[in-house]
Amino acid sequence: MNTRRPLADARDVRVSYHEAAHAIASYLFGFRLHLVSIDAGVHFAGITIHASKASAPMSEKQEARLIVPLASALTARLRRLFEESALISLVGPAVDEAVWPRRSGYVRDDDEGMFGLSEPAPVSKHTAARLERADRPMSDDVDEAVKTARVLSPRATVQMLAWLRAEALAMVESPSFGKGFDVLVPALLGRRTLSGAVATRLLKEGGIKW
Repeated sequence: MNTRRPLADARDVRVSYHEAAHAIASYLFGFRLHLVSIDAGVHFAGITIHASKASAPMSEKQEARLIVPLASALTARLRRLFEESALISLVGPAVDEAVWPRRSGYVRDDDEGMFGLSEPAPVSKHTAARLERADRPMSDDVDEAVKTARVLSPRATVQMLAWLRAEALAMVESPSFGKGFDVLVPALLGRRTLSGAVATRLLKEGGIKW
């Protein structure tokens, strides 16, 4: 009898690394995770949802929603919040463009990127509803980062974006992200959708930190 588990296809592995990168960055920067999923919707291939930082004053949360505030008017704390948000957006493309396929104990040497799968675990009604609400038209990761770079440096947006991309690449190549991928990618391939609480618990138990 054949007892081998079914294998994940390359698409699922790629999306798992992409979404795991967003989740790891959110976690390390102190943003509360709501949802991480590799299930495709109408408007996305996968999705990671995080909240604003609980430690940010409400006035700064509200100010961060402004489309183009004056760069000179940004406080240091708010500027860092914008930078972190841009980096969270860019770590996914950094994995796609520069790091994939990551050599690890999980990815095969022939680059097929196949993982053994278990049966997907059911998600709660709350998590399923959050995923459904998120399936709407949205900007892609790079577009979001470009908007943020324009806010941070209106007169040198290209240079700011280049710096952010370099930082994002350094992040996904770091040991912290390597450990995070080893924790989250198998979980995403097995369960496909993780609640924020589950993703956070896995990262904490995995000892993921800077």
